[in-house]
Amino acid sequence: MGVGLGLQAASLLVLGARVGLGTQADDAVFAATGAVLVSLGALFFGSLAKTASFLGWSLGAAAAGALGVLSLAVVAATTSPLGFKAHCARFSSDASLAGTPIVDVSAALVMFVLPAFALGAVLRSQRGRSDFAVMAIGVFAGWMARPQFFRAMEALDWKNSGSAGLVLWGAAIVGIGVLLRGLLGTSGRKWSVIAGLSLLIGAALLPISPIDIYHPWQRFPVQPLGILETPAGQFTVQPAQLTEPSDRGVGGLQVLLDQRPISPDGLGLELEAACLRRTLDAYPKDDAPWPPRTLIIGLITPERAALLGAAGITDIERTSVWFDQLEAIESLVWASGTPPGKTIDPSALGDSPPHDLVLTFPTGAYRSAGWNLRLVEASNAPVKTAWLPGDVSLHTVPAGMQLALASN
Repeated sequence: MGVGLGLQAASLLVLGARVGLGTQADDAVFAATGAVLVSLGALFFGSLAKTASFLGWSLGAAAAGALGVLSLAVVAATTSPLGFKAHCARFSSDASLAGTPIVDVSAALVMFVLPAFALGAVLRSQRGRSDFAVMAIGVFAGWMARPQFFRAMEALDWKNSGSAGLVLWGAAIVGIGVLLRGLLGTSGRKWSVIAGLSLLIGAALLPISPIDIYHPWQRFPVQPLGILETPAGQFTVQPAQLTEPSDRGVGGLQVLLDQRPISPDGLGLELEAACLRRTLDAYPKDDAPWPPRTLIIGLITPERAALLGAAGITDIERTSVWFDQLEAIESLVWASGTPPGKTIDPSALGDSPPHDLVLTFPTGAYRSAGWNLRLVEASNAPVKTAWLPGDVSLHTVPAGMQLALASN
């Protein structure tokens, strides 16, 4: 049962946190708010489940699983563009403040209160330390195994609806646990069997579809061309957005991962063109092969491919920190044609033939991906250039690399 509850908690957190701006600070605020709600649920409702003579905590676990499914409706309503604006208005805020602590906390309170209170009550209702430890370990295991469950869901194609589908998977697992406890237990067997069967059948029969979460606030709203949720996060493909309606930007496609760009918009492409020019100015063309055999770390969009081709870089291979999802994302971005070169698994970088140049772009490099520097270090090339966002703070520079400063 704990595994199912942990899987539900992790999936709901992943969905709800996307209403922020995708930063580590956002994720920390949502997680901390959820932890506080679980603690309050244990404090105020744990004794109720603990003292119920014929219901017991297994019924509480079934209720927690059902509330997790019910919370999907709350998450869907809160994270929709109009729903999020209405939510902010109820808290005397505005959608433009998305990503600030007050908006993150208020959204987490609304979306997580029911399942978090129920989870806290179930944990608190365990009668001994060993029972509590078993339940807590189960919750932790379900939380950590979310990527594996995601892949299993895709492979079996049952309730294959991203994190929303995993919430139903969690409910089904809880239902099986409650049912087994009713069949094998000594007290409250009838109620446990009824509750377990009801939850299991409900999870199996309830129709579910992915909950697509849009960017919480944009000056000029953009309709996504495609949204795909993967174990690495939600990828959104949308038209490249211009900062202002002028000829400065370059139209095309932009890809977001959990609301953060991993490919440039119009003005970002101009910045990457400048980065590429500076990289090639420093490349030792007289002493090294030209065109260089180049490894690109990140996503190659048609716009980036055109940029590289115009610079004379045609011998390309590519990899990324989310390599397992690379093919699926490229199928959305490259509606016609194919990206240049072949892909290389990051785990095979050390064994692949050496490249002449390794290159990363500033758009798409962020802390949770290690700024792409881990893959840069693992690659084999005499020239490695990693462009980072201007607001990054590096405490250490990877061995063998020099840190150069450049302005936009």
